[in-house]
Amino acid sequence: MQKNISSILNDDLFTGIYTREFINKRSSDDAALYNSLENTFFEAFSFVKEDKIEESVSQFEYGEKLFPMENKDETFKLILKDTLYPKKAYLYYKTGNIKLAAYLTLKSIVTNQKIKEQTKVDLPVFVQIQQYQNISRICFRTNYFSEGIVLNSKLLLFLMTKKNVGIRYLSEFAFDDKTEEAALKCTMIYQIVFDTVKILYKLKNKRYLYSFLDFISNILPQFVPVSDGEFILKEFLELISKPGSEAQLEEMDHFIEKNNEVLFPGTISILTLIKKIYENEKVVSEIKDFES
Repeated sequence: MQKNISSILNDDLFTGIYTREFINKRSSDDAALYNSLENTFFEAFSFVKEDKIEESVSQFEYGEKLFPMENKDETFKLILKDTLYPKKAYLYYKTGNIKLAAYLTLKSIVTNQKIKEQTKVDLPVFVQIQQYQNISRICFRTNYFSEGIVLNSKLLLFLMTKKNVGIRYLSEFAFDDKTEEAALKCTMIYQIVFDTVKILYKLKNKRYLYSFLDFISNILPQFVPVSDGEFILKEFLELISKPGSEAQLEEMDHFIEKNNEVLFPGTISILTLIKKIYENEKVVSEIKDFES
């Protein structure tokens, strides 16, 4: 399980699996074109992370000129286009062009829906979930906090139950490889929870944060783990969503000690943050008790 999650995180999330599912079944020329575009746009994406905006723009322009205009089937053209949309959306997000960032993110979601329909493969649903999470980030960036929390909450409910939660294009998914499905599912749940908790903590608005944690607590009974990784994930979610107490802090320490070798990257920092919230609450409570 941990090996699968590591490979997902270290391979531009789902790119490696995406390649295996669609590209390796095509001609060597098609595979070469896909790999060239993927590498070009990933380099442009990396430039954005390094704040090298001019280099990123130039790299995107170079890559877009490589797109084939004809002699390729519709599905392959969609797959090639989706090497571009999420990465260029990040460029616009980082440079403050939020409307274009949202536009390309939504284009990626729709593109992957067409790929799902044409190939009868469920894998792109995880790309869609990732892009919906990016929409939530845009909501937070533009101060639509309630909308961002609601969207992330719906994504968690969908991942935990596979139920229709009112998000367009997200439908039940099933993989032949259940280990891989569990790894992808766990990866997205961790990322959504980590992202939301950190953003809401920085807002210093306890109402938003407690509301989100309370939601997790309420939907957890619907999450039925089937793998070791999912059992660890559920235990983690139970720890962060219950009311703070000394016993909870001890449980967190025991959880880290017991699972240290297989924890999802970033788990300890989130648990530390939750501890900090409890400690702050405890100090305030003690001050009030003293004053009264």
